Amino acid sequence: MTHDELARSLADHLRAPDRMVWCDMQLGASGSPRPDVYTMAKSYAHPHSIAYECKVTVSDFLSDITSGKWQSYLKYANGVYFASEIGLFDKDVVPSHCGLILYNGTRWRTAKRAVLNPVTIPQSAWLKLLIDGVEREGPRYRVRSWSESTCLQDIKQKFGETVAKVIRDHVAMENEIEYARTRAEQIVGAAQQRAQQIQADAVNHLGPLRAELCSVLELDAGAQRWEIETAVRKLRSSLTQHPDTTRLIRLTRSLQASLDRDGYKDIDGQG
Repeated sequence: MTHDELARSLADHLRAPDRMVWCDMQLGASGSPRPDVYTMAKSYAHPHSIAYECKVTVSDFLSDITSGKWQSYLKYANGVYFASEIGLFDKDVVPSHCGLILYNGTRWRTAKRAVLNPVTIPQSAWLKLLIDGVEREGPRYRVRSWSESTCLQDIKQKFGETVAKVIRDHVAMENEIEYARTRAEQIVGAAQQRAQQIQADAVNHLGPLRAELCSVLELDAGAQRWEIETAVRKLRSSLTQHPDTTRLIRLTRSLQASLDRDGYKDIDGQG
């Protein structure tokens, strides 16, 4: 594996939604350090910038150790890692403050963790990352995002306007169907929420009344509907058949008859 291939493989391994990765990015003006891979977390409080040096030969590794090249990265990074294929050199020869990450042909693993130190990244490095790094962030071979308009234009040139129009109409129809499906899901979701709210309101308002009714009917608070209906029918029947009720009806009719004989109208008539 070449040096550039190793660096690209490491960049792919390190890349994540919460971390930015640069390959061969110079950290400032001319003459400033240029780590093979440089990463930074997307965090205001703890960006944790790390510099990586990829090594494919022992001589290159020993040259960096002797010259102390890795120490120049500490001005721009919280820690420094050496990266190589497994078996090139042992972690015991790595400087005490540096880490080591190894590639076994299929995946990367950390063999030794670096010591992380606080660092205030110079303004020149921030400007470099802002001006030049935004476009270069990520691997150089990053695939371009799919463009619908570009694809339709290519189809038009190769197959003509009729084919391009059919595909364009098909894509538009799919978009409309997807919009309708999304809108329907939103309407159903809102209806379900409304139904749940109505049910909750009914429980909150009718619950105490139901408990009071069960108490009057001498039923348990958790009585079923049929039990309540049966108790109400029994109560209504007992009231209708009670002797006092019959006596009250006869007395009312007798009083009304007396009033009629004396020339009085009932309460709904004229006096």
